[in-house]
Amino acid sequence: MPRGPISRGFAGRRAGRWQHRKRRRGVLAAIADNDRGVVLGSATLGKGLVQSVAELPGGGELFVTWSRMIAPRGWPLQSLGVFPQVCTSLGTDMLANQIAALRRGDDLLRKPLAETRASRAPMPLAEVLALRESCPAAIGRVAMSGRPGR
Repeated sequence: MPRGPISRGFAGRRAGRWQHRKRRRGVLAAIADNDRGVVLGSATLGKGLVQSVAELPGGGELFVTWSRMIAPRGWPLQSLGVFPQVCTSLGTDMLANQIAALRRGDDLLRKPLAETRASRAPMPLAEVLALRESCPAAIGRVAMSGRPGR
């Protein structure tokens, strides 16, 4: 993980304004994997599939999964999602501890982040849940900004 500006403050752009979440996840994974930026937030939900929907007679639908999204370094976005390098979903105290540790040169998420990046599909559900426990998705909880997490 790059040292420097992250321990002095945060400056950057929010990646949340793109229309397609799948595209956003892929871009975030590429940014992180290529050391072009730091992902700040909570883990995404891990819906890294590309699907087509065909309408069937009688009002039914057929979902065809024809691709899985894989990050540049080979870890699956399906089930794991994008794991941030700075986690905000565990509350302000934990975030402050994490920033203080980064200032000292210690990354509290180094181990789960490395394990996530080393993962390959298919993964047992127990492994996915154990990795995601370090920085859970903020869905359904009030995020630090006071708005529901996305």
